[in-house]
Amino acid sequence: MNGIKAALCAGALVVHAGCHHGKSTTATDMAGSATDGATAPVDAGFQSASHDTLLAIPNQGGPMIGAVKYISISYQGSAFGARIAAFGDYVVTSDWYKTVGTEYGVLPGTHQHVDLTDPPPASIDGTGIGKLLAGYIASGTLPAPDAHTIYMYYSAEATTLTDEATYSCTKFAGTYTPAYHYEGTLNSGAQFSFGVVPLCDQLTTDVLELATAHELIEASTDPLPDSAPTYIFGNDTPWQETGGEVADICDARITRDGHTLTRVWSNIAALAGANPCIPADTAYFSVQQTPTLVTIAPGAATTFLVTGCSLTPTDDWSVYGLPGVYTGIDLQPKVDVATIGNGMTAHVTIKAPVNAQSGTSTVLLLYSVSSDMVTRFVQPVVVQFE
Repeated sequence: MNGIKAALCAGALVVHAGCHHGKSTTATDMAGSATDGATAPVDAGFQSASHDTLLAIPNQGGPMIGAVKYISISYQGSAFGARIAAFGDYVVTSDWYKTVGTEYGVLPGTHQHVDLTDPPPASIDGTGIGKLLAGYIASGTLPAPDAHTIYMYYSAEATTLTDEATYSCTKFAGTYTPAYHYEGTLNSGAQFSFGVVPLCDQLTTDVLELATAHELIEASTDPLPDSAPTYIFGNDTPWQETGGEVADICDARITRDGHTLTRVWSNIAALAGANPCIPADTAYFSVQQTPTLVTIAPGAATTFLVTGCSLTPTDDWSVYGLPGVYTGIDLQPKVDVATIGNGMTAHVTIKAPVNAQSGTSTVLLLYSVSSDMVTRFVQPVVVQFE
């Protein structure tokens, strides 16, 4: 995810395949029928339910990271310091980084870990972190950046991130951490790329690695998300409300070499009609809504239909809704079935706030989630207030 919020992207052709009415399902991962982007054999009798063509995340023309110079930064004495350093050494030369980054011009590179000896701030926000890192760069504490550099700042366990205070690592008991990436400015006026991973005493190492991998690949494919964006959906598409970048649409963890990583959207696989979330060693599934634009009066409730669609055979999965990442409004979504499968239908009921402004719109994110709760895939729904 880019910007000061921790955080998908679109094309437009529509293809319709035949509908297969299979058994109903429970939550399953959207990861797919292909392995590392290559199409896997499909059961001869299986037909994916009618669905929109998979979308390509547009290149907005910003810089490409190339062979990464990755600098991880934590505070001396952190309980996570050794794990952070070891993961950094692993990830930048891993098969995972090669697999997910190559089509976006991302190449394996180098890693350096820096332990800060200064006391950490009691509280700070993303802009403050950018200034903090710029100061350490100016003093020589951190190596100076070039076009290939990404810094990853691990805030100390005692530091409160004021831009993410309501989503703190502590609040989620270490099962989630609101990581993000952003950009800072040097004294020369040049921009540099950095990520932020909040630490807390309860944080588990798998969540630490997952958050790092997510922000590393997004910073690698969209180094300067504000001043010169690269691979990210623009504000003209509802997919931007998912976070808009390559790891946001495939919000699914995988395990490789004893490490926890994330699946990443592949434009090449998506445009070929294959599982777009690579490495793709599970099924890709989502829902399509009818109508394509949902309208609702302020203070009223309405119900619309969704149909499950998987690219290959898979178990059933569950569906739930969340507001868009940036401007979404809580519509109190309720789904009338516990699980859904390829070709199966469900009804989603939403309620608009009384103070919703007529003529405006919001985005509801419908997440399809695997039964083991490990993998989820997202479909944005545009809701317009009458």
